[in-house]
Amino acid sequence: VIAYGTADDNPTGLGLFLITTFVEGTQLREMIKADSTDEQGDKILRSDIPDSTLMVVYLQIAGILLQLSEHNFDRIGSLSIDSDGNWFIGSGPLTLNMNELARCGDVHVKPRVYSTTADYLLQIAEQNFLHLERQRNSIRNAADARLKYTARYLFCAVAPNFVSRRYDRGPFKLFCDDFQLGNILVDDSFKITGIVDWEWCCAAPFQFTYAPPRWLLLNEPAYWNSNVDKEDLLNIYIPKLELFLSILEEQEHCRQDHEAPTRT
Repeated sequence: VIAYGTADDNPTGLGLFLITTFVEGTQLREMIKADSTDEQGDKILRSDIPDSTLMVVYLQIAGILLQLSEHNFDRIGSLSIDSDGNWFIGSGPLTLNMNELARCGDVHVKPRVYSTTADYLLQIAEQNFLHLERQRNSIRNAADARLKYTARYLFCAVAPNFVSRRYDRGPFKLFCDDFQLGNILVDDSFKITGIVDWEWCCAAPFQFTYAPPRWLLLNEPAYWNSNVDKEDLLNIYIPKLELFLSILEEQEHCRQDHEAPTRT
C-alpha cells in the first residue's frame, strides 16, 4: 500500500482512495475451475485437479488463516486506527451480507459493537428476518415464504449450540467475510502473489475463522442446487476438507514449534 485516505484527504475531490503497487497474477478460482458450470451456472472445481496442486494452494491459505487468527480482540466490530497508529474496534462490523442487503434489497442494518458471540448471532438472525420482511421480492410464493420463514426460526433455534461459554466474550479473531478463491491471485505455479478485497474484514467470533472452508468446491454449500444429489457433493467435499484440515494442523504445529522458547 502506497497511500490511502478519506474523501477529505483526496486533493482531486474524487472521494476516498487507495493506491497500491500493481500485483501480477491470475484469480485462483479461474486456475482451478472446470470449463463447464453446474445447473445454476455457477463455477465448479475441476474434477481432474491433482491433490499435489491442492496441497500447494492449501498450504499457503492455511498459513494466511493462521496469521489472521493470531490477532485477538475483546469486542466484535470493524477496525479503526487512532492517532498513535494503534488498531482498535471503533464501530460495528460491516459485513458483505449487510452490504448486499442494502444494495439488492434496500434493507439497511445499523451496525453496532458486540461484546458477546451470543448477541452477535442473535443480530444475524434478526438480519435474516429483516431481509424476509422488508425486501419486496424476497419470496416467490406461499410455499417459498413458509420455507424461508421456517429456515430462519431453525437458525435461531440452533445458533446457541455454536456458542461456547468459555469463549462467548472472546477473544475474537480477525476475519475476512469475503475471503474466497476469486480474491486470491496466483502465478503459473500456484504461488500466491496477492489477496484483494479486504474491505469486509472485522473482528468476529472465533467460530467464523475456524469453520470449515466454504470455498473448497468453489460453489459454496449454501448455493448447492436442490436438484443435485447432495450426497455426491459431500463425497467430493469431505476428502478436500480432510486434506485441508491435515495441512492446517501440520502448519499450526510448525508455528507452535517455531515460537516455542529454546531450552538451554
